[in-house]
Order: sequence, then C-alpha cells, then structure tokens
Amino acid sequence: MWGSQVQILPLRPIFLKIIGQAPTETANVSAHILIVEDDEQIQQFLALHLQNDGYRVSTALTGEKMFDVLTTKAVDLIILDLNLPDADGLDLARRIRQTSSVPIIVASARKR
Repeated sequence: MWGSQVQILPLRPIFLKIIGQAPTETANVSAHILIVEDDEQIQQFLALHLQNDGYRVSTALTGEKMFDVLTTKAVDLIILDLNLPDADGLDLARRIRQTSSVPIIVASARKR
C-alpha cells in the first residue's frame, strides 16, 4: 500500500519517552493515545500496532470528533494528521495548546 516509504519503528520506547515513562519491561503501557487521521486505513494500521503494544487507543476522523474525544476522555498523547477534511491540523494543534500540554505528534504527508 505505501511501498518502500513505510518504516515500522518500535513504538513502545518512543511513546513511553514522550509520556514520561522509562522504556523498561515493567513500565505501565496503559497510556491513552488519540489518533486523529482521516484516512481510515492509516488510522486502523496505527491503532492496531499501538493496541498490540498495550496502549489504549481512541480514534477520530475529523477535528470536530477529536474535540469530542478530548472533552470526554483523558488523553496522554495525540497523533495528529495535518490534512483533515474539516480543519487544518496546525490550527487544531494551536487550539489544543490553549488549554492543554498533552504531547502531540504530527504525522502527515503534507510537504510544507
């Protein structure tokens, strides 16, 4: 699907570092990650791998749905696409920053 451009990294040590836990075998991996991605195949791919690593995962296809999740659930990390159908991801990140310091990873195909 994505050809040679895809590299699967071991996500557990990366995310544990971002959420402030030491990447040891006994670290608690029950962190809650929100994936905001409008491409359902990419969203499902990320969710599957994160769930297999022990993370709790919520998903949103739009910026509006992202804020619905953020108002009802505590989230430890957001993976945010920049190209959403209802909003620009950078604008969404700015809005999140107004009220939260939750870590945000931007994952996008946008070139600039």
